[in-house]
Amino acid sequence: ALALGDVTKIRFARNAQGELCCPVLGKVFNENTNIVAVRTSGNVYCREAVEELNLKAKHMRDLLTDEAFVRKDVVTIQDPKDLRGKNVGEYDHLRRRPGA
Repeated sequence: ALALGDVTKIRFARNAQGELCCPVLGKVFNENTNIVAVRTSGNVYCREAVEELNLKAKHMRDLLTDEAFVRKDVVTIQDPKDLRGKNVGEYDHLRRRPGA
């Protein structure tokens, strides 16, 4: 069973146009964005920001709140390269391919 303590409230940022975006790099989230959340703060970022500014820099503090976290606290919300759970046979560009 899932306990309330197992649930993390996540916080998405929006730009001036109301689009969901990375609060650090300003990149608008879309279906091709690798999106992660930091479990300890709940803040959502593009993976690029966390990789470059936290993991590679060995600066394991939330980019907005300065709250400490460890690598396992970085939770993937969307990974466009992960094909698990996707029916690639339904992709239009593959269905219309000659010889398919």
